[in-house]
Amino acid sequence: MENLEERRLAAIVFADVVSYSSLIQKNELKTINSFKTHKSELFDPLISNFGGRTVKTIGDGILMEFPSAVKAIEAAISIQEGMIARNRHVKQEEAVQFRVGIHIGDIIISDGDVLGDGVNIASRIESLAEPNGITISDDTFRQVKDRLNIVWVDCGEKNLKNIEHPIQTWSWASTINNKNKKEITTNIEQDKPSIVILPFKNLSNDTEKEFLADGLTEDIISALSKFKSLFVIAKNTSFSFKDQSTNISKIANELNVRYICEGSIRSSGNRIRVSVQLNDAETGNSIWSDKYDGNLDDIFELQDQITQILSSQIHQEVNYIELSNIKKRDTINFKAWELFQRGLNSLYIMDKESLHQAADYFYKAVEIDDSFAQAHSHLAFTISHFVFLGFSENINNDISKANVHVNKALDCDNRDSLAHEMLARIYSLSKKHDQAIASAEKAIECNPNSSSAYFFYASALLFANKLEAALDPMNKAFKLSPRDPRRFAFLHGKAMILGEMGHLEESVTLAREAISTPHGDFRSALILARFCAELGLIDEGQKAIGRVLEINPNFTLTKLRENYFAHMDIEILDRFIENLSKLDIPK
Repeated sequence: MENLEERRLAAIVFADVVSYSSLIQKNELKTINSFKTHKSELFDPLISNFGGRTVKTIGDGILMEFPSAVKAIEAAISIQEGMIARNRHVKQEEAVQFRVGIHIGDIIISDGDVLGDGVNIASRIESLAEPNGITISDDTFRQVKDRLNIVWVDCGEKNLKNIEHPIQTWSWASTINNKNKKEITTNIEQDKPSIVILPFKNLSNDTEKEFLADGLTEDIISALSKFKSLFVIAKNTSFSFKDQSTNISKIANELNVRYICEGSIRSSGNRIRVSVQLNDAETGNSIWSDKYDGNLDDIFELQDQITQILSSQIHQEVNYIELSNIKKRDTINFKAWELFQRGLNSLYIMDKESLHQAADYFYKAVEIDDSFAQAHSHLAFTISHFVFLGFSENINNDISKANVHVNKALDCDNRDSLAHEMLARIYSLSKKHDQAIASAEKAIECNPNSSSAYFFYASALLFANKLEAALDPMNKAFKLSPRDPRRFAFLHGKAMILGEMGHLEESVTLAREAISTPHGDFRSALILARFCAELGLIDEGQKAIGRVLEINPNFTLTKLRENYFAHMDIEILDRFIENLSKLDIPK
């Protein structure tokens, strides 16, 4: 009787060498060795990075299992892109190329092997893929179509050998297989209407209403970002244009957007007028403008009205059901909202004084309105930075405080992307890397246009030593917010990823740029010192350590291991300290 150990739903991936018999006939030993090398150097690390396992090798085929369709496809694309890069300088007739098939379905685990229709379908649809291509079943496509920015080609229904019913199939578009990720991302994003919401201007005599204009801008950006059918420039880049004259053509070229929205507010007493104009950057023409009058008591209802009209003008196919689900904020106390906006003004300076000031505003906001999700999540963000930047006097206590406010934020609004980002950070600080990665993925699901969500996703992958997987979301963060006030963090994060992957010169270049702008995060200089030391640039590395000690006079290697980088994968941490030890640095 067969020993059936387990039955479960899984994503099955089958990869097979193209024209294997022909390659064997031409050079048997070289083909076999190439196959083994590709498997050990490319397949095995990527399979592990994306949470999968190799079930077995069958001749020239590799059978893999993954916990989800998303992970399976991300791994498969990384493998195919890796093979394209490896074959770039190999003669076409000698190149080892793979076809890949993916199906999600019920499988049976028996003595470590995988059996069932899921395996059969994956192996059958693999043969339909192009060389360097991927074909997936319709069951797989339904799992990922709204979660991954990937171009798919509808290949129709196919009759497969020994499969009773025709299977609808989709293929990873062969026309983009040989493009790098930046080109692919650009092509995908050009399929969406793209827009930047410029900071609304305060035309009132009352300068205290400045926060109101900023808050209205931010809330419109946040609301629009929830639509997967739009590509929305992140708020941090948007606010880099504050107090600048509006040059439609220049801004559109810099940000690569089609639509530019600008507006203003004018208030008198308790009355407010909001003026909005939508411009087509290609023609330079105003395609829509309007004015809205209301009371300050009705500002949130007014904001929702503007957002709804603006969305429909940009893209008629926006799902109005989804729009109606954008959370109304009528219940937020106006004073709490004002304090929250003032906290945001202090937050991104990133020195000790400004972080304490931001935390004070956020604390006051949640004291007034304990159901204010964004205030709770931003308070958790601020507290977590006390830990990351070395300002915490009690790390465990601050992590606990941050966790309390994250959970309150999620209780108020479980679609608050920043709350999920902060949950990811807390898990990372607790070395619960799998949970951190899952929470960051949830943040992206809540807000697919959040540069911050992609940054925290990349960070969670970096802390878990999943370096190749971390690079793409880090690049996405740059794309979504190219002028972000936290750009220095994006830069030193990418420097860390590339440096640990062995790209030392590029890492040092990014870290140099990260320290070129004033900020209070000592990690930029620390990362520069670490990779300068490995490159033998001792003088520059020592100068960077001087900058670290200037920002954080109490820094030591012991504190780095036990506190500041304690959440980091031990292999990365050991290499980090080993290279820093080449410099004159407090132990």
